[in-house]
Amino acid sequence: MEIAFLMDRLESIEPVYETISYLMYECNERGHTVYFLEPHDVYIRGNEIVARMRNISVRPGLPMEQYWHSLIECTKKDELIFEIITDLDALFLRKNPPLNYQAMEFLAPVSDRVFMINGTSGQILGNSKLYILNFPEIIPETHVSRDPVRLRKIIDDFGGDMVVKPLQRYGGEGVIKVSNRDRENLTSLINYYVRDYRSYPEREPIMVQEYLDSVKKEGDVRILMLNGEILGAMRRMPRNGDFRTNIHAGATAYRHEITPKETEICRAIKERLVADGLYFVGIDVIGDKLVEVVVEREIGFGLRNLGLELGEIERRVNDALEIFGIEHLRRRPCHLLSAGEKQTVTIASIFAMRPDYVILDESTSLLDAASRRAVLAAMERFLAETGAGLVFISMRIEDAWTCDEVIFLRDGRIDFEGAREDFLRHLDKLGIPLYGMPELIGRLEHALPGLARRLARGRRLSADEVAEAIAGMAGAGEGGGSCL
Repeated sequence: MEIAFLMDRLESIEPVYETISYLMYECNERGHTVYFLEPHDVYIRGNEIVARMRNISVRPGLPMEQYWHSLIECTKKDELIFEIITDLDALFLRKNPPLNYQAMEFLAPVSDRVFMINGTSGQILGNSKLYILNFPEIIPETHVSRDPVRLRKIIDDFGGDMVVKPLQRYGGEGVIKVSNRDRENLTSLINYYVRDYRSYPEREPIMVQEYLDSVKKEGDVRILMLNGEILGAMRRMPRNGDFRTNIHAGATAYRHEITPKETEICRAIKERLVADGLYFVGIDVIGDKLVEVVVEREIGFGLRNLGLELGEIERRVNDALEIFGIEHLRRRPCHLLSAGEKQTVTIASIFAMRPDYVILDESTSLLDAASRRAVLAAMERFLAETGAGLVFISMRIEDAWTCDEVIFLRDGRIDFEGAREDFLRHLDKLGIPLYGMPELIGRLEHALPGLARRLARGRRLSADEVAEAIAGMAGAGEGGGSCL
């Protein structure tokens, strides 16, 4: 694939702390052609959107710092490549604030012909801290003005600590806590931030926001969202003597489990994010308040959030692709996958985390019969190799054959609990038909060909015959989990 990154100068990036550098590294390691360009490199030639780029593909296997140094050396060469934007397979828009609107205008006509993360319209709409004003019910008290007199009155009327935020900066730069208890410094700071020496139209509007005291003890939570769905989260704790939770400002990141309230916040903003074309974003939450929406450039989150080395991540991803039979999807953008393919990829990503237990609730509901069989077989192989446990929740009775133990709910109550071979006898006593016979026959064809042939001919088998056959399969070492 040909993948380009439109971003700031590489010399301004700290590769160890910027996940975008790891994404570029991974693209290079996987043999993709990687290009670098800046906003001013985009132009129009003969009615086509073109960019002058530099090929920054280098030999694989380098340590990160050496890799980044090699990239910088590539940008110093005079070898420019003039590439039509629509010839690219993917374009990552990673320019730090302030946004270059002219570059977005140039790229907008082809935004539906090239996979862009995020799209041009989403970049414009979500560019500044003002985007949270779309959700007034779940944000702290917020004001924006360029008038020093009005801003001082806001802080006086509020009566407590507030936070001043420049609208177009990032990484915690320029974020300060103010109070009316220090009136002299407050006046000086406000005048400085709004550029009071300029005429009113030329001044800089700033945001003044309620200070949430819980940030000192609990920090904030950065939640990553993909197409409106939660990917994961980390808690960020400020360093001693500071209230800012930005990693660039010295904060420390910790693993975090999403809370019901945070889920509720994500659900409240999901529809608007998707409608505005914000494909991949991060949101910052303090307590029960949304404080910022970031057009997210932190791409490599999954396994790397566990602190794994690049080599281990590569190995686990390759294993998951192979086990679940989805190697052919490796380079396909997620938005081009079918519903069933997305479900399979999601399940594979969970197993790549190597959990001790996995809970799957209707996890194969969108898959056709062949895909279901493939995913179930892959899960069985994984369980056999790792010894992990599985709780598999399903409305399909035939899924019970995947597990060792079965809990059967009927009319809201536990109707059966025990071994899967006993479950067959229980169904026979109840007169419940065995749905999914074609799928069961397919799974039995290799292990129990005689039984499969009898089923295919429509012969009615006794529960004891089927139970004995399945018990024999269990003795061969298949299974490994519990089914609910």
